[in-house]
Amino acid sequence: MVDSFLIHCIASTAFLGGIIFLLTGKLMQRYPPRWPNYWYGYRTMASLKTKATFDAGNTVSIALMIKYGTWLTITGIAPGLAFMEKYWWLFSGAGLLALLSAVVALIAKTEKYIKTHFDKNGKPAIT
Repeated sequence: MVDSFLIHCIASTAFLGGIIFLLTGKLMQRYPPRWPNYWYGYRTMASLKTKATFDAGNTVSIALMIKYGTWLTITGIAPGLAFMEKYWWLFSGAGLLALLSAVVALIAKTEKYIKTHFDKNGKPAIT
């Protein structure tokens, strides 16, 4: 029973995605990306304009990664109790949907933060 539960939790896309989000967020928090950097960190057209946008984008995305990673890990374990043997496909599909939603929300919220706090040239917006 316990082995089956652990296998289902580990096989859950939400659980694995949550663990990856948490580990990546903690790694980036411990070793923040340096500017200029095209291999490590949050990199989009908006975040790579200036050092300030790069730092802000990474700070926001790291906080969101840890938050969403915790949420995904918990939501990956909880359904394992209900869908241990039956409906594994529903369990896996719901986990994938939750993971994709977290990725989209992470990008959308980070880009919105950059857009509201910086102008189109990457200079801090005057409020």
